Amino acid sequence: MDYGLMPGRYPAIVRSYNQARRTCRVEIPGLTDGADVLPEAEIEYPIGDKSRAGANTTEIEMLAGDTVWVAFLAGDPRYPIITGYRNPQAGNSADWRRWHHPNMELLADGTMRLAVGPSEIVLTPDGIAIRGPRIDLN
Repeated sequence: MDYGLMPGRYPAIVRSYNQARRTCRVEIPGLTDGADVLPEAEIEYPIGDKSRAGANTTEIEMLAGDTVWVAFLAGDPRYPIITGYRNPQAGNSADWRRWHHPNMELLADGTMRLAVGPSEIVLTPDGIAIRGPRIDLN
């Protein structure tokens, strides 16, 4: 079936994830209905997330069943690109931003600072500074 060019974004569902290739097989309702083989989608990483070989490789956790948005390379429906997660319409928490992955690493060449109100933790190549109205160490 020829769908022609498909501009815009379309809702999709991750059906499998290839960790080595950093690609997903995606179901695109209305486009892949009844397909024997689902299209392989590349994951679009935000600038700064370098999913490449080398010292700073990274990965975004993708699970079967995740709902995502896809666009198509040059509008060609054979080449989907996952552009982001779809927002759930119910059960959302407010005022929190969460990331989940089995392992996480934050890297900085100079300074890393975590601040909440008057409290902060500052990491530099020279040491760690912890400041706050009250510091509890267990």
